[in-house]
Amino acid sequence: MTSFRIKTSWTIYLLMFSLCLITSASSSLWGQKLQFKGMPCLWQLRPEAVVPALEELSACILLRRDVATKWTGFVYKAPGERKMELGVGGSGEQLSVWLFGKERHFPMKMVSNEWQSICITWSGGAQRLKVYVNGTTLEETYLDHTSPKKLAQNGTLSLGVSHFSVDGEVERERGTDLVGEIGLFRMWSREWSDEDLLRLKCADGDVVSWTKDLHQGQHPCPPQPDSNIQCEWSFYKIQMKTLLHSTSLANCSATLEGTTRDWMETIFPPNIYLQNISVLHPSHTCHMVNDSVIDPLHVPQPQALDEVSNSSCDECFSCEVSVNVNPAVSVEVVQAKIAALLSVTYSSGFINLTADPKTLSIFPVALLENDPPSFVRSTVATSESGPTLSSLTTSLSNISTTGEPLDFNETIFLRDTFLRVNLTLYVTSSNQNPKAFIQKWIKDQLEANRSMTVINLNIKDIGGRNGEQHTRLTTFQSQQKQYFCTFHVQEFKMNAVTEVIDIVQRLLNVTYVNSSITIQTVKLEIKHIVPQNCLEDPMSTIYGDYIWPETFPQVNQEMGCLKPKAKRAYRLCKLDINTDMTSWDDPDMTSCTPLITIPDLNNITVTPDNVVEVVDKIEDLVHEQLGNSEELSPTDLQLVVEKLGEVVDLSPIKHAVGADIVNIIDNILLSNTDVTSFSENVLKLTDKMGNNMDVQSETLGLTASSLALSMVSAEQEDFGGLTFGVSSDPSTMNPKIFVNQSFVSDPLPETVATISLPSGLNKFFQPGVRNKTRIQFHFYGNTELFQDQSIETQSNTRINSFIVSASINNSHVFNLSPEERVVVTLSHQQLKQPEDTVRCMFWDFQKNGGRGGWNSNGCVTKSISPLQSSCFCDHLTHFGLLLDVSRTSVGETDRKILTVISYLGCGISSLFLGITLLTYLIFESFTATPSAHPAMGRPAH
Repeated sequence: MTSFRIKTSWTIYLLMFSLCLITSASSSLWGQKLQFKGMPCLWQLRPEAVVPALEELSACILLRRDVATKWTGFVYKAPGERKMELGVGGSGEQLSVWLFGKERHFPMKMVSNEWQSICITWSGGAQRLKVYVNGTTLEETYLDHTSPKKLAQNGTLSLGVSHFSVDGEVERERGTDLVGEIGLFRMWSREWSDEDLLRLKCADGDVVSWTKDLHQGQHPCPPQPDSNIQCEWSFYKIQMKTLLHSTSLANCSATLEGTTRDWMETIFPPNIYLQNISVLHPSHTCHMVNDSVIDPLHVPQPQALDEVSNSSCDECFSCEVSVNVNPAVSVEVVQAKIAALLSVTYSSGFINLTADPKTLSIFPVALLENDPPSFVRSTVATSESGPTLSSLTTSLSNISTTGEPLDFNETIFLRDTFLRVNLTLYVTSSNQNPKAFIQKWIKDQLEANRSMTVINLNIKDIGGRNGEQHTRLTTFQSQQKQYFCTFHVQEFKMNAVTEVIDIVQRLLNVTYVNSSITIQTVKLEIKHIVPQNCLEDPMSTIYGDYIWPETFPQVNQEMGCLKPKAKRAYRLCKLDINTDMTSWDDPDMTSCTPLITIPDLNNITVTPDNVVEVVDKIEDLVHEQLGNSEELSPTDLQLVVEKLGEVVDLSPIKHAVGADIVNIIDNILLSNTDVTSFSENVLKLTDKMGNNMDVQSETLGLTASSLALSMVSAEQEDFGGLTFGVSSDPSTMNPKIFVNQSFVSDPLPETVATISLPSGLNKFFQPGVRNKTRIQFHFYGNTELFQDQSIETQSNTRINSFIVSASINNSHVFNLSPEERVVVTLSHQQLKQPEDTVRCMFWDFQKNGGRGGWNSNGCVTKSISPLQSSCFCDHLTHFGLLLDVSRTSVGETDRKILTVISYLGCGISSLFLGITLLTYLIFESFTATPSAHPAMGRPAH
C-alpha cells in the first residue's frame, strides 16, 4: 500500500510538471504582435527580468503606426526616475531617441501603416549613438564626454506607451500611446554593427528576450498571431532544470550528460540535430509547480522513504542544449514543438527524466559573421544521425564550467586549437626551388581534409650532408640539404587536442619520394599553445574613430567604414610565429574614405598621450595623398615635417613611433615630391629623432626601403672604435645594417657603404663610467635630399654613391688629426673609368646661401677600384662621392672616324713631304753643276 501511494504521488507530480511545461511554452511572443488600438494597454518587464548596468547596448523593435500622432515605441527608466534613460518614439512622422534624459530628433519620414524596423546602438566607452531604420544607418552621433558611461540598472521598461512608477507599480503615462502594433522587441548587452543586426534578425536578446521577459501589465491586451513577422530560424539554445529519478542504484552512476543525450536523441525528430549538452549544478532538490521545494519522493510515511531510497537515486540538475533545426522553421513552431516533446516524461529502463516547466526557455541564437568559426562540442560522441561538428554554425551562450550561477549577459565560445610545429627535414632535390615544394608538401599533408590550416610558415636552409641515405622506399648516394620549418596549425573541426596532435604527427612523419624530390622527416616537435584574444582596441584614424572589439586569434575582424557606409574595414588578430602571442595587425582601411586631410593637422595638438595616434594619422594621410597624386605639395610637405618635428621634441621616442616616422620620410623620398627646399629640416628631424629614441639595448636599428638609421650606446672607457655598414639589394633597395664594435679600416663585405670611427673619438664622449653616449649612423639610399644646385648645372658632375653619415650626440666633431680620421668607403653607382675623377665630399649646410651643397674640405680621396672609393675625413657629417666625367672617353664610332681622318691626314702629309724632298733634290743638283766645269775643263797654260 505504501508503495502504491508513493507511485501515485510521483505520477501526480509528473502530470503537474507536464501541464505547467506546456503552459510556459505558450508565453513566448515569437510569431505574435502586440496591438495598441487606443484602449489602455501596457506591456512591461516580468518581475524576474532585470536590466544590468550596461556599458554598451543594442535594442531593436518592429513597429507599425496606424495614426500619425505622438507615439512611443519603448521606454526604459531608472528606478524612481521620471526622465527617460533610454527610449524610442516620435511625433507624427518624426523619429526621436531618448538617452540619459536627452531627446534627439532625427530626419526620418516615418511612414504610417507599414512595418518599420528601428534599432539603436550605444557605446559608453566611445560615447557613440547610432540609429538604424530598416537596416540602413540613419544617424551616428557622438555624445558629450560628460555623458554617463553606464545605463542605470534595475529599471522599468514599457512598450507602446511611456510610464511612471508609483510604489513600485508601473503606471501608463497618458498621451504617449502608440496607435499601432509592435513586434520582436529585443535588447542585447553589446553594441552591434549594422551587419550584425541584420544577422540577428531572428536571434533573441540576452538582456531583454522576446521569448520570456515581457508580460501584460494591469491593462490586459493579449498578443495576436501575425504571419508577416514570423522568423524562420535554425539555431536554438534550450535552458532548463531537469528531474532525474532512477529506481535502480546500478543506473545512478551513469553520467548526466550521457543520460540527457540519450533522452534528447530519442525524442527529437530527424530534422532537429543535437549539437551540444552542458550539465550544471546537480542537486537533490527541485522547485515544485507551487514554488515549494521538496524531495520528489517525499511522502508522509518516513519508513516508505527509507525503503525507496535504499534502491533508488534522484537528482535535479541544470542543463543547456544546443540544437540545429534543418530546414529552418518559424521560431514559434520550433519552440512549441520542443516544449511539447519535453512535456512528456522520458522513461528508459529504470530511469525517468522530466523537464521543470518553470525553468524551460527555448531561445533562437546566432553565430555572428565576425565571430571565429569555433564550434561547441561535448565530451560525448555526437549522434551519427546529426550533422558533423564542422557544419555547426551556432554557439551556446552562458555556459558555466565553474559551478557559478549562469551569467545571461555573456556569450562563451570554445576556441580553435592551435599548435606550434618545429619540423626538421632532409631534402634531396633536382628542383630549383625546394622551399616552394616543401611549403606545398606541408600544406597538402595538413590541409587536405579542410579541418585545419597552416599559418606563419617559415622555412630555413640549415646546411647539408654527404653520404648514403636510407628511406623506406629507396637508398641513394647524394648530397642532402637540411631544412628547418616552423609554423602554426589552426584546427577548427574541434577534435580533442590529443587527437589533433596525433593527426599532425601521422601526416608529417612520412617520407615523400617522387622523380625530382625526396622529403624525409628527421625531427618533429609539436606543442599545444593557447594564444589570448586581441583585446578591444579604440583607434582614432583619418577614417574616423573605430573600436575594434575583442577578437579571437587569427580572426580577420570586420567593421563598417564610416564613409562610405557600404564599404568595410578589416583587421587581423595576428598570431606571431616568434612569440606564439597575438597582437592586432595594422587595419586595412583601403576601402574607406578619409574624413580629414593633411591641412587638418593644423588643428591637432601633439601631446605625450596622443603621439602614437598623431603619427599614425600622418602616415595614413601621406599614404593616401601619394596614392592619389604621387606627390605632396610644398605646403603639405612643410606641415608634415613641422608636425613630425613636434612629435620628435617629445622624447623619448618609442621604437614603433620611430619606425613609423622613418616610413613616412621614406615614402616621401620615393615619391615625386620636391624635397629640395626642406632637405635641412628633414635631415635635422632624423638626427634629432635618433638622439631622442628610447634605446633599451646597446644598439637599435630602423630601416625602410631607402633609409636606415642605427643608434649605438657607448661608454668612454670601453670604446675601441665602431664600424657601421649597410648592404642594399639593388632590386628592392632593402638595406641591412651591420655594426662592428671595433675600428675596421677596410670595407665590410657585401656592403655599399661603410663608415668607421677610430677609438680616439671617445674624447668627444660624455665622461663617466656609467654615462652612455649616443652614436648615430644614417644611410640614405635615395639622394633627393642632397641636390646641389651649383653642380646640377654641370652636366659632367653627378652624385655617384649612396649617402652615409655619423654623429655623436651633443658633440661637434671636426679638425681630427690624421691618425684619428674617419674612414668612409662607398660603392660607385657608375663604374669609374680610368679617365674619370671621383671626389669625396660632405654635405655643407651653409653652402648655396643656406640651401646646402657639396664640399670637399677636410676629406682625402683614395680610389680602391672601379667599384669603390675610400674617404679619410677630419669631421663627422653626411658623406658621398661625386663623379667628374669632364674627360669623357671617345665612343667607338667616333674613334673610327678619327682614325680615318688621322690616316688621311698622315697620307696627305706624307705625300707633300715626298714632293718637298724631291723638289729639294732637284734644286740641289742645279746648284752644284757650275762649280764642277772649271775643275774639269780648265785649259793648261
